[in-house]
Amino acid sequence: MELNYSLLASKIDGWTGRDIKEKLMKNLVHDAIINGNTELITTEMALNLIAQLQKASKAGQTNPLVS
Repeated sequence: MELNYSLLASKIDGWTGRDIKEKLMKNLVHDAIINGNTELITTEMALNLIAQLQKASKAGQTNPLVS
């Protein structure tokens, strides 16, 4: 993984370890595999997912990863 951990940490302030594992890391790996990018997870990928999760959370979706 090639991630800017300081930047990501600033975006997920207040998340629990479980949130990070279940919402962020598992979905990053899953998305990378689906997109055929099995060698690298980037900061951009993580930021996009965080934004998607935060937007869905504000909209009150119970499962923010399902449209």
